[in-house]
Amino acid sequence: MISIRINSNIDEVMKSLDGLPERMAAATASAGVVISNQLAEEVKAKIPNQRGWLELYRNSIQFMELNPGAWGIHGQADVQFTQLEAESTLLWFQQGDDVAAILAQYNPWTIDTLPGVIGGVRADCLVRPASQSEVTHHRERLGGLQKTIKALLQRVNKRVDGAEFPKINGRIVADLDFLSRRLEHGLGDFDRVPHWEPAAARLDPISQSAAVKRVVDKALKDGQS
Repeated sequence: MISIRINSNIDEVMKSLDGLPERMAAATASAGVVISNQLAEEVKAKIPNQRGWLELYRNSIQFMELNPGAWGIHGQADVQFTQLEAESTLLWFQQGDDVAAILAQYNPWTIDTLPGVIGGVRADCLVRPASQSEVTHHRERLGGLQKTIKALLQRVNKRVDGAEFPKINGRIVADLDFLSRRLEHGLGDFDRVPHWEPAAARLDPISQSAAVKRVVDKALKDGQS
């Protein structure tokens, strides 16, 4: 979970208001919505306009209230198997059926080394972006294990067909927190793309903007966010 806390002059203004708890709460909530939405746009604008993982990441940045005065975004997002790019994705099998239990022993998987199990695999999976060198390493590792894995699957009466497209019957979750840290700091062969630090530097100017002042003034007057 990536989170922020709304700290600005608004908090001091709220403390100075006595006897107006509902209006104070409404003003804080209204300010949080405007600030977090503008911050999200600042972050998105700094992420390169490219497809694949960067597009998925950019489109998943949506703020929500975690608790009063604290806003953040989920560090994960549900994805479809067809959205995943073989050259930049690694997959971890988590809880699931007997097949998933076998495949999980050999985590992480590349998309193009997943066995075409007849009937598919019932499992929840975690996917993360990976560099080309990481994908190549695990592709070669798994390539030498295919006979062993096929034999293990046969023990649980599952047949593998090389012509069968891999199918996962379960939830696939993208680890966006992982991608965020790789981009922000340039880790794991990823180009460094600072986007949270620069956006955070804009927090005070945003919190003191005319847009925030308007919604705070309205909430203080009406008592509604």
